[in-house]
Amino acid sequence: MLKALLDNLKAGKIRARVLLIEGLDRLTREGMTTGINLMMDILRTGIEVHSTVSGRIFKFPKDATAGFMLAMEVGIEFFQAAYENEKRSERVGAKWAAKRADAVATGKAMTAKVPHWLEAVNGGPIVALPDRGAIVQKSSILRSWVTVQSASLQS
Repeated sequence: MLKALLDNLKAGKIRARVLLIEGLDRLTREGMTTGINLMMDILRTGIEVHSTVSGRIFKFPKDATAGFMLAMEVGIEFFQAAYENEKRSERVGAKWAAKRADAVATGKAMTAKVPHWLEAVNGGPIVALPDRGAIVQKSSILRSWVTVQSASLQS
């Protein structure tokens, strides 16, 4: 979506003067270099970037010193956003790993979302529904039979 916006800005299809964002981290969390390049691409189109969190208005720099200061300022914000995103991913990943280990050890469901032939309550046991489970069992037997027949035909 942001790429489409940037492409349209570069092509002159959008005549906006301001891009209003909550914070720079909403542009990208891919790191400092990507963030600086993206910000400069946006500013190069003549658009000002207004951040509601910092209250800052970013404009394309008029000289090398202003460009350096802009790169430092936004670079730090993009670095921090990427770092926080990485740490958040690690925490969420660790929680899901613990949840999976607990589900394996206790036989309890990690979530209530299961295939239609099963029933589960989050934190409770997973139970096969007899009427639906029979259909699945028949299809498994059929799949095994087809596999055996296919193997014998290839011999």
